[in-house]
Amino acid sequence: MSALESPEDEETAAEIEADLDVQMQAFEALIDRRPFLVNDVLLRRNPHDVQEWEKRIALWGDNDEKVAETYTRALETISPKKSSANFHRLYINFAKFYEEGGTTGQSEPDLASARKLLEKATKVNFRLVDELAEVWIEWAELEIRHDNYDEAIRVMQRAAYVPKDSKINYHDQSLPVQARLFKSLKLWSFYVDLEESIGTVETTKNVYDKILELRIANAQIIVNYATFLEDNQYFEESFKVYERGVELFNYPISFEIWNIYLSKFVKRYGGSKLERTRDLFEQALEKCPQKYCKPLFLMYAKLEEDFGLAKRAMAIYERAVGVVADQDKFEMFTIYIAKVTENYGLPATRPIFERALEVLPDKQTARMCLRFASMERKLGEIDRARAIYAHASQFCDPRLYPDFWKEWNQFEVETGSEDTFKEYLRIKRSVQSQYNTEASFLTAHALGGQKDAQATSAPAPGDAMAEAEKQATKGPSFVRATTTVSKPVETNGDHEMDEDAPNTGDGNDEEIRMSDDEE
Repeated sequence: MSALESPEDEETAAEIEADLDVQMQAFEALIDRRPFLVNDVLLRRNPHDVQEWEKRIALWGDNDEKVAETYTRALETISPKKSSANFHRLYINFAKFYEEGGTTGQSEPDLASARKLLEKATKVNFRLVDELAEVWIEWAELEIRHDNYDEAIRVMQRAAYVPKDSKINYHDQSLPVQARLFKSLKLWSFYVDLEESIGTVETTKNVYDKILELRIANAQIIVNYATFLEDNQYFEESFKVYERGVELFNYPISFEIWNIYLSKFVKRYGGSKLERTRDLFEQALEKCPQKYCKPLFLMYAKLEEDFGLAKRAMAIYERAVGVVADQDKFEMFTIYIAKVTENYGLPATRPIFERALEVLPDKQTARMCLRFASMERKLGEIDRARAIYAHASQFCDPRLYPDFWKEWNQFEVETGSEDTFKEYLRIKRSVQSQYNTEASFLTAHALGGQKDAQATSAPAPGDAMAEAEKQATKGPSFVRATTTVSKPVETNGDHEMDEDAPNTGDGNDEEIRMSDDEE
């Protein structure tokens, strides 16, 4: 077959193959350029998209010349106010590009160009103050990486310069970020960490004091400052910092500072400055909300137990049970009772138990009654314990609190008589009847039984309460007597009962009978 092919056919095939190779090369080149073309389209649509510029920089890979050219184009094109997030990162990454000697790191580091670029970045009016603060921080870190510690301090001093008019509003968007930079807590936090690391105690204290003067400190700054002073043996100054902190903040932040402050003060001085410590606790409790004062009361009472008087400690517990939040009252009463028992014995706890029964909510009252009764049994006061059980029974539905009734039953078996046990059963029936006929209980059971009612047949509208009563009591709540008790015959002649009197057992029981005179 090859012999039959003409030279013209061979030439045509060669031309087709050559043309196909050219087209394949063009297609491969197009495929290689596709990410750049897509990126071009996206940048033409939004030239201020920082993320797309970063993608274009990544597309150049190790081509340092193109990377630098793209960085320059991006910084010239993007408007700070129109840019997407993290525009400042372009300046920072470009500076690192010079610092590290290009993408691969094979070129010589150019620190002068990196500093020049960061200097330029500090004059850009970014959208956020924190973006400008990050530029200054990166500049200082660049100097630290190359062991230029003094230069790093000078950079931060420039960044944290406080103008004469320090009453500028940090959130005033009409002002440039450079005018608001001195109130950036992010900048000051880095500055103070730098001073703690490579500065002196005095310079660090000056930076902390400036933060407090500008009133931009948070609770963490207060704690860090006080801890720094404590580590350097400036104990009194550290306590003054805590006092400044509690003045700056309200609760609940102030509570955390008080908590640390009082713990440190007691640990430092113990009972040597007892009156001063008491004054501090009173200051802390003066404006403390109910839900935060429980730990402070416990610390205060512990101080009196360890270094003061037991009588004062009991007085603090007495204050606490009346002040703490409702959800903490039961626990506080429990601690109070335990402390009184330890110091004065069980009989002294009776007034506390009685007050707890008046103050606590119903659910917690039942639990407290059980403890009260147990205490009376230990003292041999069986009648008092029985009265406490009877008092607590009004709060305990037998279906919801079976343990209470089981304990009372065991108490009567062990210490009671037939009459007291009958009284216990009577009270139980009475309480059960009370809870069975309450409207709220009936409503809850009626709602719970709707599924069963729908499965059988819907009750008539008029019988809804009757159905609820039946479900609640599992039977009729009232049974009519089937026997009639005859009236005793009086022996006096004028008052003898007439044997021929009509039997009133038949007829309407609810009929109102009137005498002839009334008619």
